[in-house]
Amino acid sequence: MRGLTSRWTSPRSMLLVSAALIASPAQADINININIGVVLSLTGPGASLSIPENDTIKMWPTMMGGG
Repeated sequence: MRGLTSRWTSPRSMLLVSAALIASPAQADINININIGVVLSLTGPGASLSIPENDTIKMWPTMMGGG
């Protein structure tokens, strides 16, 4: 019985099982939502730099990759 347990807990078998678990979701069609947030100082002394940045960020696409 000892040979059976040591066989499944060897580093090689653990690596193979981990690789199989990691690779299996990659085969499925998965949609992942990623939100990107931006912190700008639109008032106060930094506003002279942040207002043009805000205008640029408004031109960013809302979706990427044709989704």
